[in-house]
Amino acid sequence: MSTSYSMPFARRSALRLSCLAVASMASVAFLAACDDNQPTAPKPPSAPVTAAPIVIPIKTGSIVMKVFDEKQVLITSSSATYQIIRSSGGITSTWTLKDGLVNDSEPAMGVALMKGLVPGTYQVCETEAPVDYALAKPACGVVTVYAGATVGLYLVNPHLPKITFKVVDFIGNLVPNMTFTIKDSANVYSSLVVDNGPLDSDPVGGQVALTLPFESKYTLCETTLPPGYAFPLAQIKFCFDYTVKNAESKQAGPFTLYPIASALWQVTDGTISPTFFYNLIGPSSFKVIAANQTWTDVTDNGVNDIDPKLGAVSVKLPAAGTYQICETVPPVNHWNATPACKTVDVVTAAPKWAEFFINPEKQVINR
Repeated sequence: MSTSYSMPFARRSALRLSCLAVASMASVAFLAACDDNQPTAPKPPSAPVTAAPIVIPIKTGSIVMKVFDEKQVLITSSSATYQIIRSSGGITSTWTLKDGLVNDSEPAMGVALMKGLVPGTYQVCETEAPVDYALAKPACGVVTVYAGATVGLYLVNPHLPKITFKVVDFIGNLVPNMTFTIKDSANVYSSLVVDNGPLDSDPVGGQVALTLPFESKYTLCETTLPPGYAFPLAQIKFCFDYTVKNAESKQAGPFTLYPIASALWQVTDGTISPTFFYNLIGPSSFKVIAANQTWTDVTDNGVNDIDPKLGAVSVKLPAAGTYQICETVPPVNHWNATPACKTVDVVTAAPKWAEFFINPEKQVINR
């Protein structure tokens, strides 16, 4: 009985050893088959259900914009704004590009660069010009962007029109604090202009530089006078017309005002110049006495003299009326004028000419 089981056991052991020998040269799949005593071929790898897409990068291009003034000088004082439009397949895409601020890849002012644009045709429009410059004409252009390339669009922005003028007295001295109004012929623009106010770019009192919003015909009107001044008596017109174009600076005026009351005279030694005018001398001093016996001391090119020319004296007075002008100190080495006093009647806004004070030269006796 016992011998009947010895042969199957020995056979199974031999089979198991032979499987291990084969496994030493085969894969794990073969080991699993040996356990079942049914060896099979390895299982092939399975393909994924959805294949991963292959990404091919699209090569893009760029658009660069530059702005120049009417003299072909690059404008770097302020930035321009652009709109970039592309229409493709019934879809319109729009981008804003502002020099130095929005979507600009170029740090230099006056040059705006937009990168990453798909190749194709684009419309580029300047929507906002640099400050104090007019929009380019034309303001739009069409460019074609190519892969890996930069295409340029150069625009000319002329300076906006400008009016400059002076306000002076009868001597030519600048008079500050005058007020004007200005408007265009179509009544689109109207503004108040104050000397050294927000619209005046000239810091000197009595000088005005006004930048206008567009080219047109403008009317400039004198309105509020500085304290102590009046319009000339002969002046009837207070509004003046000027046609100004882009890139043009129109010189208006000058606008002349008179002190409410004033007088002027000259001092000479009595000799005549080659041009047949008196030779003027100075300095000298005077006392200007009003009818109420109040007075003003005046020194040539000094206290209260508004005329910078030596020998010419002009003085602003408090009001119209009768004044006596007396020479108190003659020029050095000259006798006092004879007569030394003159009486004048001063009227409003009309400087009174008091004529000449003649001071003969003192004779020097050599011994």
